[in-house]
Amino acid sequence: MKFTKQDERAIKRLRAYQKHWGWLRWFILGVGCYMFGRLYVVISSYKAMFDELPLEIVALHSSFYVPYILVSLIAASAFIMLPLLNWRGSDKDRLLLRVIDHIIETEENNSSEPGR
Repeated sequence: MKFTKQDERAIKRLRAYQKHWGWLRWFILGVGCYMFGRLYVVISSYKAMFDELPLEIVALHSSFYVPYILVSLIAASAFIMLPLLNWRGSDKDRLLLRVIDHIIETEENNSSEPGR
């Protein structure tokens, strides 16, 4: 089976992605934990502000803080769940690379046999 240049580039990118996933998963997990830490600080300061300021000012600040908190919570959860669900990388990508390696190996064995 002959691969086109575009196929070879896609395979090369896929191999590079699988190679870098080892440290990338820790980075993504760290970003998620950092975001949860920032959320903790923001929520703590928000609670302190709620106790000291009048209700009108707290309501005004809530219109800015609550959407930020919700979006950050969703993003932090996604950053933590992505590496946990795909710890070894994508199963489809690994299987595809194994099939491609098997095809290449089979072709090399067939071409090296005498009489072919």
